[in-house]
Amino acid sequence: MGKLSRSEIVGGDHIYSPRRGYDHHGIYVGENQVIHFTSSPQGTFSASSSAMFGPCSVCGFHGGMSGVVQTCLDCFLDGGDLHRYKYGVDVLLTLLSPRRKTHTSDSPEIVIQRARKLLEQGFGKYDTVSNNCEHFALYCKIGRHISCAQVESIIANVGVSAAGFVINPLLGAGLLSIYAYRRLRTDW
Repeated sequence: MGKLSRSEIVGGDHIYSPRRGYDHHGIYVGENQVIHFTSSPQGTFSASSSAMFGPCSVCGFHGGMSGVVQTCLDCFLDGGDLHRYKYGVDVLLTLLSPRRKTHTSDSPEIVIQRARKLLEQGFGKYDTVSNNCEHFALYCKIGRHISCAQVESIIANVGVSAAGFVINPLLGAGLLSIYAYRRLRTDW
């Protein structure tokens, strides 16, 4: 799952951009626009480096905005790489990569319609663990609020590392099995 060029994405794609310690997710709605769920404050989120002192000259976004927002692709990427989240992949691959789901995505038109509706209505209170940008994008794609792979992956990795290092390798393997089971259960 390498970096994409802008010409490779289409309306309705679930895209993400790696940040320090997490990935930021959103729905590409076409015409260089992304709808995403954010908490405040974010980085510079600006199409031009000088706009870090004010709103973006392209879309008007500024780092103090929060909730469901629509921005230009440059503001969404915030200087990071562009990636596409994969849907409809083999069950085994979902265990190996937190950025893949066995779910089949709804049509691009429905995905964009959901994103635009949430832009108007909101997506609830932002919560890093239970209601974040990845939950938002997953909901737009499949119409259900499901577990967030990025958070589960961090919890599983920390749990396995801590358990394997401090307590017992068998406990670490048990925690990994629980993670895999929960991931499969929520993905079906």
